[in-house]
Amino acid sequence: MANKKDALGDRMKGYENVTRTKLVRRMPVIIRIDGKAFHTFTKGLDKPFDGLLMDAMNKTMKYLCENIQGCVLGYTQSDEISLLLVDYQTLTTDSWFDDTVQKMCSISAKARPPCIFHLPVSRPA
Repeated sequence: MANKKDALGDRMKGYENVTRTKLVRRMPVIIRIDGKAFHTFTKGLDKPFDGLLMDAMNKTMKYLCENIQGCVLGYTQSDEISLLLVDYQTLTTDSWFDDTVQKMCSISAKARPPCIFHLPVSRPA
């Protein structure tokens, strides 16, 4: 039975490898994480800049910078967070997930601090 399981895993890896895209090593990488449905999420907040929302965005950006390998700079504006990653700080520095685009995208999209954006931000009544 173990052989069938291994064979399925190997077959699935083969499918994944067909679309595997890798970035060039030793080049800076910018990841941009864009908010989804922020018009609904921010309903009732102060326009154009709400202190609670900006604080949550800044905390999220800080968390990402501290937890994504090779991140040297983070920037947030509106509903976007941009991160600059490098893998050339030393000769032995490794890139994040071996510069595999699909892995970097899927992990960065869900890598956020717990409880920052679980519920809509609202002010007490």
